[in-house]
Amino acid sequence: MPGVRSPVYRGRLGGNRRTLEGEARPHHGLFQSLAHCQSRRKAVCIEINSTLTRYLDAMKKDSGTADTKDAYNAQADSLAARYESKSFEEIHQEIRDLIPSEVGLVLDIGAGSGRDAAWFATHGHEVVAVEPADRLREIAKSLHANSRIRWLDDRLPSLEKVFRIGLTFDIIWISAVWMHVPPSFRQRAFRKLATLLRPGGRIMMSLRQGPPPEDRVMYPTDVEEVEKLARSYGLAVIRITRANDQLGREGVTWQTVCLQAPDDGLGALPLLRHVIINDSKSSTYKLAL
Repeated sequence: MPGVRSPVYRGRLGGNRRTLEGEARPHHGLFQSLAHCQSRRKAVCIEINSTLTRYLDAMKKDSGTADTKDAYNAQADSLAARYESKSFEEIHQEIRDLIPSEVGLVLDIGAGSGRDAAWFATHGHEVVAVEPADRLREIAKSLHANSRIRWLDDRLPSLEKVFRIGLTFDIIWISAVWMHVPPSFRQRAFRKLATLLRPGGRIMMSLRQGPPPEDRVMYPTDVEEVEKLARSYGLAVIRITRANDQLGREGVTWQTVCLQAPDDGLGALPLLRHVIINDSKSSTYKLAL
């Protein structure tokens, strides 16, 4: 149009520095601001990553999982020999009568040398044995080879691999483990246990009192704490026992708390448990349960 100047592009059309004649050029300060923002954003990302790393390291240290697992692996041979020196009956004689006579599904958390898992398996139960210490788990497999035992590398409080199986249990066996769970993680751990327990099922949990060994992380345990957790998840306390340490460790005593879930009145369903536990393609079956 007459009297109106059309905009003219100057510079390379494909370039990043192209300008439009007749329009004001962007102020140089804007580029400085953008560069500052990008620099600041990068610094914030670095700070967030650093904070997350410190947090995860603290969580790992707080849980004691790395130190405890390393200690059990380092002493696996001697610890396995010590655990195997006593029979199931000797260690658990005061609660033996509370183990249901009916064959069921058992979750043994912190199975160690496999002594207890093997006892359940030889009495007809199907067992999921959880042990995070690799060396100790391998020793247990060699000592107690049994098709009724399925071994998992897992641990409290998450029990991620156990939950992937998709089963609930008649008995959850937690012998000499709870002292390794930090108090800040125990409510979460107990919630997981209660979720995995079938109606009418039982939890047997032993609590260590006394000085810990220097090479392993342990936290104080308390019966009242377990009773409070049990009440909050609808479990009844059916027995509490106290005993001296069967392995002769000075100053160490044990209390065992036996808990039971209410029964829904339906009884156990006729599940093909042995097939499910031992089938490597078990996920197909578990979805149908």
